[in-house]
Amino acid sequence: EGIKIGFDGRFRKMISYMKKNYALLDYDNVMTLKGSSLTSRSGEKFGLEFVRRGFEILLKEDIQGLHDLFIEYRNKIINHELDVSVFSRTESLKNSIEQYLEDVKTGKRSKSIAYEIAIKAGLRMSKGDRITFYVSGTGTGSSFYDKGKLSSEWKKENPDENTHFYLKRLDEHCQKFLFFFKPQDYSSIFSADTLFSFSPDGIELLKEIRNPDLPGAFTETAF
Repeated sequence: EGIKIGFDGRFRKMISYMKKNYALLDYDNVMTLKGSSLTSRSGEKFGLEFVRRGFEILLKEDIQGLHDLFIEYRNKIINHELDVSVFSRTESLKNSIEQYLEDVKTGKRSKSIAYEIAIKAGLRMSKGDRITFYVSGTGTGSSFYDKGKLSSEWKKENPDENTHFYLKRLDEHCQKFLFFFKPQDYSSIFSADTLFSFSPDGIELLKEIRNPDLPGAFTETAF
């Protein structure tokens, strides 16, 4: 069974990522990215931008460019060069604050950054209300519910976003490209190892997705 796409026309190149998730390059070198796994807007904007730019580079088979893109975003995060509008995220409250507190108390759910911010700020919010926030502070951990702040609290002259947290988020976005390289090559591309300078020599794109056990993954050629 072939790959079905929701666009008419002729295309120079295509990358199939997962079922209903793909990138198309037309003959004007304009890319179309399709699929919730590649275009989800539920996370931070910088991640969506990174993935989009990454697939544009991947379609050109520019290995050096992909590494440079990773270093660019990594440095921006470390040096606090991103605006809060691109690393904050917006969530809708699925329950009232009262219901949230009851569920946490009875062990039905764990604590949530969004709810904890609303409670700490004394916001009167109801089910369905939206809150935009970012993760502040330092260090890593399994949960960051106590480090959330409203995006309006961020100060450009004194940025306090948690660089460790957002570097971890960058690594998670890099995994969108895991299928297309051998493990050692992937690790080399998405690494900031300063001991050895990066070289794309010898790195080849895998033309097939190697993980058919992934739900919805194609077993035919990715390019």
